[in-house]
Amino acid sequence: VFETFYELYAKVKGKSHWGDKTPENLLHIDLIKYYFPNAKIVNVIRDGRDVKLSWDNIAFGKAGTVYMAKLWQEYVVLADKFSKKYSKDFLTVKYEDLLIGPEVEIKKILKFIEEPYDSKIFDNYLAHKDDVGHAKSKLHGKKISKSNLTKWKTKMANRDLILFETIAHKELEKEGYEL
Repeated sequence: VFETFYELYAKVKGKSHWGDKTPENLLHIDLIKYYFPNAKIVNVIRDGRDVKLSWDNIAFGKAGTVYMAKLWQEYVVLADKFSKKYSKDFLTVKYEDLLIGPEVEIKKILKFIEEPYDSKIFDNYLAHKDDVGHAKSKLHGKKISKSNLTKWKTKMANRDLILFETIAHKELEKEGYEL
């Protein structure tokens, strides 16, 4: 039923494939792969400290630093586990790389999902266009900006930075993020 719904939705939108970008899907990769064995997983990782700051801008409120550090840490560990378990169907892309070199990263993703490059995809990425409404974020509909890189260096309180890095330093280092 779920697959049929998404396939019909894609068809109505003139698309041959469908996808879902819900971050919580990472918690259910085994189930997704069970029901959709051919599914390709594109995991986008972002520096957890910037994730924490971004969460401060969503409509349902701020999250504590300890909570966000542990949540981010859990997601990084899960992503690592699933990238090993489903290596041929799992691609991790850094959010920061998407901001710095979007065309390179988008081409990498398209190759991974076996889709041809189309400049309209790149244009939509830069304009942050999609057809799903987002009520949670003040940033929805705004152009993707390199100013979102390493905001934690100037915007995060020293106390929060120390807390976050104390909890998630191992994962930050493993993913190549400076402390």
